[in-house]
Amino acid sequence: ESAQSRALQWLAKQDEKRISVGEMSKLVQLYSLVVLYYSTGGDVSWKRQYNFLSSQHECGWKSDSNDTKINGIEQCNASKEPTVIALWADGLSGTIPTEIGHLTSLNKLYLYQNKLTGKIPTDIGRLTSLTELHLDQNELSETIPSEIGYLNSLTLL
Repeated sequence: ESAQSRALQWLAKQDEKRISVGEMSKLVQLYSLVVLYYSTGGDVSWKRQYNFLSSQHECGWKSDSNDTKINGIEQCNASKEPTVIALWADGLSGTIPTEIGHLTSLNKLYLYQNKLTGKIPTDIGRLTSLTELHLDQNELSETIPSEIGYLNSLTLL
């Protein structure tokens, strides 16, 4: 069963927020984050869950405030869109989903020191607000997609 299928099932059956179809951008954001969770082994290999898939708004899907290392959806903007996702050194395995490209408010993406495999999705080129992209110390294929060139704000790769 694909991560996308599992995310759709979760949205249909378990999501307590019940976002309406009229709120399409919120629905796409939530779907994309749930796909990220399932495609990177959130339910099987993550060391910590960071409240992912909880009834909290996804901006609350992070480690407790008294934790020394804040991870998860580390920061959101005033529109409640994720701007920083920090899931480094947490046992992520699997692939980075193409749906990551729907999270267009992201400024920083930290997925380093994990066991991610496969290719960096070309959809990452849609993240034009991205200033930092940390994917090192994974098992990703060596080819960097040319779409990274669309990330004019990128200062750290």
